[in-house]
Amino acid sequence: MQVNEQEVKLLTHLYRRLRPVDARRDAEGNWVDVVPQPEQLERLRLALDRLPERERRIISMRWGLGEFIGEQHTLPEVADKEGITHERVAQIEQKTLTRLRHPEGPLGDPNNV
Repeated sequence: MQVNEQEVKLLTHLYRRLRPVDARRDAEGNWVDVVPQPEQLERLRLALDRLPERERRIISMRWGLGEFIGEQHTLPEVADKEGITHERVAQIEQKTLTRLRHPEGPLGDPNNV
């Protein structure tokens, strides 16, 4: 996997956000740090590549990934670039994150990549 350090940090942050809340707690209910393995980051990257172009572009702009590495954009900035409202950007982002997070989605089943 050829990624720079900044992209690894951003992918790690996104990966942590996508994990279900109960996966971030130990048996006693204490919060634990989720440290993704390189293959998990690669799965996330492949999952992003499989998204429809508009969803991938919006997630990439919002999270500073791909061609927008290190350039996280606000909802209004993405809305201006996409020609839609910032409310619609938020809806698309939330829908996409939910799809990525779903147990049967690209991050839930290692065989689904």
